[in-house]
Amino acid sequence: VKKNYNKKVIDLLFVSSVNNPKDFELKGGIISLEAYTQLVKKYDNLRFTIRAHIPEWIEKKYGSLPGLKFIKEFIPKEDLEKLFVDADILLEPIAGTNLMLETYNYAIPSIVFDTWELPEWVIDGKSGFVIDSTSIHGPIKTKEQFQKYLKNHHLNYLKMYDKTWDTKIINDFVQATSKLIEDRKLREEMSKYSKSMIGPKGRYNLEKRNKELLKVFEDALKD
Repeated sequence: VKKNYNKKVIDLLFVSSVNNPKDFELKGGIISLEAYTQLVKKYDNLRFTIRAHIPEWIEKKYGSLPGLKFIKEFIPKEDLEKLFVDADILLEPIAGTNLMLETYNYAIPSIVFDTWELPEWVIDGKSGFVIDSTSIHGPIKTKEQFQKYLKNHHLNYLKMYDKTWDTKIINDFVQATSKLIEDRKLREEMSKYSKSMIGPKGRYNLEKRNKELLKVFEDALKD
C-alpha cells in the first residue's frame, strides 16, 4: 500500500459492518457527522466518505456538507479497497474488529472511543487517538464497572441514536482529528505505526497469531 502523504485533500472515512450495514448510528455515525460539521468550518481541504446505510433524516440534515459523500449500496471490492488506500483518517467512534485490521493493512490512523477492545487496537498517540467516553456511560475500567455497563448494554447502545450530543464529546473528536489534519508528519508516523501492527513483529501479525494459537492447541493435546 502506497500512501500519498503530500496530497492537498485529507480524506476521512467511516465504514459500516458488512454483517450489519444498518449499524451507522451504533458505530457512532452521528458523532462523526457532528464532528465533521465543525471540521469543515475550520478546513477547506476535507472529504468525508461514509459507506453505510443512512437514514433519511441524516441525509436531509447533513447531506449538503462540503466534501461529504454517502455510499449507501455495496460496492465492488476494488472500489472499497480504493477508499481504504485513499483514506487518511478513520473517524469512527465504535469501529469493529475487522475494520481495525483493515485500517492496519491500509495504514490508516483511527480516532475512536475507549470502549470494548478499542484501546488495545488503537494505541493512543501512536496509531491514532482514543477519546474518553465516560460522560456517556460512566467509567468501565474495573471488573465491576464493566459488569454494570453490560447489565445496561441495550441502554448504552440506544444512547448512540441520540440526535444531539454533548459539546465536549464532539470537541474531543474535532481536536483529535485537527491534530492529524494539521500535522502531516504526525499523520505519516501514525500511518506507518498502524501498518507495523500487522508486520512481522506486530501485535496483530497473522503468522505470529497462528503460531501462538497452534502452540495452545498442541499444549492442550499433551494434557
